[in-house]
Amino acid sequence: MENQVSVDNQNTQPVGQNLIAQPAVLAKPKTNLAAIFVVAILCSLVFGVSGYFLGKQSFKTSIPYSPTFTISSPTPESLTTPTSAPDETSNWSLYSNSKYGYNVKYPQGWEPNRGPGNVTDSKLAKQRDIDFYDPSLPGGDPGTGLNIQVNELDANGTSRNCSDLNDCFSKTFKWLTDSTTINKTSSSFLGQPSLTFTYQRKTDSYTQSWKYVYFLYKENAYNLHISTNVTREKSIFEVFDKVLSTFKFVN
Repeated sequence: MENQVSVDNQNTQPVGQNLIAQPAVLAKPKTNLAAIFVVAILCSLVFGVSGYFLGKQSFKTSIPYSPTFTISSPTPESLTTPTSAPDETSNWSLYSNSKYGYNVKYPQGWEPNRGPGNVTDSKLAKQRDIDFYDPSLPGGDPGTGLNIQVNELDANGTSRNCSDLNDCFSKTFKWLTDSTTINKTSSSFLGQPSLTFTYQRKTDSYTQSWKYVYFLYKENAYNLHISTNVTREKSIFEVFDKVLSTFKFVN
């Protein structure tokens, strides 16, 4: 046939004949997985960082600041038990009065005044009055002496009978005057009401000072005092306070 090409393929159309246009079939684009993965990572980082800072800010505003305190453990020095002051009277001599039932210490080196006849220890322990003195002081000095008197006797040798502390004091010390009595105060000694005062006597050569403690115990009046040159008043009055700290009734 004219203008016809004979071919074995029956679907081949004649040459030069107008072909009907067929719709073009586009190839399906390939998805770029790497790009999507990178975008996902970046989004995760952005949202993660933003969430962290927002959460941190929210935590700061919701929980108030509370200061922390450090409690240090006690050091060995702070746990050490404080040591007590040494007893300055530990090496002092002891005097015991068996008649009135008391003990008292006096400084080492001081001596008891044994009176006329140099009485023995047994007689000394039964005396109503007892003196102790410091023999180390030079002559011409009024000296330093400790004296303990019980029911002090008057000039006639009669005991001063009295009703109470103030009555006994006025009868025992009626020779005191306002000009010679210093710092008279009411106090307590061994649980008993007491009166404490100092006294001075001046001469052309020196001024002698006394310190007294006066109290009643079991119907007896006790007069404890010490005397010294005024130049040693402070130190000797401190000795007297230590003597008083050792005074004890034993029955």
